[in-house]
Amino acid sequence: MNFSEVLGASLGGGDGGAAVAWAGDGRLVAWPSPPSRLQVRDSATLQVIATFNCADAVQEIAWAPDSQYLLSVSYKRGIVEVWAVGDPGWRCRVEGGSGGVIAAQWSPDSRHVLITAEFYVRVRVWSLVRGESVCCVARPKRGVAGGLFQPWGFLVVAQRKDCRDYLTIYETQDWTLVKTFPVCTRDLVGVAWGCLSPTHTPGHPTGHPRGHPSEGSLLIVWDSNLDYNLALYSLSGHCLGSYSAYDMALGVSDCALSPSRQFLAVSSHDHKVRLLSYPPQSGSRVTPPLPSPPPPPPPASVWCTRKVEHTTQDSPQLLPQHATPPSPPSPWSTTPPKTAPPQPPPRQAPMVAFSSDGRYLATRRLDMPCAVWIWDISSISLKAVLVHEDSVKDLAWDPKSSRLALVTGGCHVFFWSPLGTVAVAVPSGPHLRLGGLRWHPFGRCLLVYDRKHLSVCFLNHPHPPTTSKNP
Repeated sequence: MNFSEVLGASLGGGDGGAAVAWAGDGRLVAWPSPPSRLQVRDSATLQVIATFNCADAVQEIAWAPDSQYLLSVSYKRGIVEVWAVGDPGWRCRVEGGSGGVIAAQWSPDSRHVLITAEFYVRVRVWSLVRGESVCCVARPKRGVAGGLFQPWGFLVVAQRKDCRDYLTIYETQDWTLVKTFPVCTRDLVGVAWGCLSPTHTPGHPTGHPRGHPSEGSLLIVWDSNLDYNLALYSLSGHCLGSYSAYDMALGVSDCALSPSRQFLAVSSHDHKVRLLSYPPQSGSRVTPPLPSPPPPPPPASVWCTRKVEHTTQDSPQLLPQHATPPSPPSPWSTTPPKTAPPQPPPRQAPMVAFSSDGRYLATRRLDMPCAVWIWDISSISLKAVLVHEDSVKDLAWDPKSSRLALVTGGCHVFFWSPLGTVAVAVPSGPHLRLGGLRWHPFGRCLLVYDRKHLSVCFLNHPHPPTTSKNP
């Protein structure tokens, strides 16, 4: 495990996580640098490949799915710029005008960009090939900016019309409207694609004419945290099932789909996470898969961290202590918190997150921000509890193995795997206040950052790296 030198960056404006991005093929990584430049570097050597001069300070960047184009967004100026890595002289600039820009995202074909105007007035689909807008969606739902793509050619956009929530489906070949239907939510905040069975490929045509939604796909919607309400809809607009754990109380706080898209973990304000599965046939109600009563769980490992005096900053130090007490200790520190200079609101770590293989589930609680619970999905039992002295700022699973990484606002990076846990200090970076992290698409390294600095941790990965053939 080796760290790169601490590099300067311009990641101001919130947590800065949207301004750091790995290319989909894993070869390149990009982030903004002061005053208004965009740097593209090699992911293995961190050598500068290209530098682009942007119109203003960049708040968000995103790679195209084919890793050939890179977009940057300046919300202050309301400008979206697209850059070609292979052709530094080519540039596309889209101005939001009086409507401004609040969000931008790529389409799966890497030739269209979805741009959401301020106040969620509209979503425009901008074609890089034609150099014009080819589709416009009015009144997108606030909080569900842009749209949600399906790899097989459909786009769903949440809308608010006549005081009701609607889902609108578009076919992305020619951006034609396929279906619009209302949903049962009071204030929709989340949409996800699902499939009816593990053997049925989501969205794959099954004898339907071109442009007709497949029966193999479904849409999962959930309400705001004021109501506990989840529902499943077919792409034809029929409600396949719904689930509500309770009424007259704060509801859903976060949701996460398993990699197989057959399980949905729902975190709620009653400090519980419910694991839901939906059946392979339509017309059945969503039910929790937990047995009743559940089998007694095996003893879970509890890992606590403590602060130690640093004798040198040249080598990382291991900090965890392993113990197996009969009950998890309190995650709250008895020492008074250190005063810190004012900073913008940190990035909110996910409340629930599945591992890449779907075997483990990491959960958090709002009233216990220093603790992370890890569950074994195969046995529905508690696997480990990670307790820290500071609040967890961000966490993410390795995309290729069951390894969890998290940061707590200091200069340490914490790792957990079924074999144990370890904490590593970033060399030459005691001043870092790490608030976010980004895994390499193939899990070969990990990028950690704060508002003005970042570093890359190169890992000895347990599995062989993915190789690609040159054309």
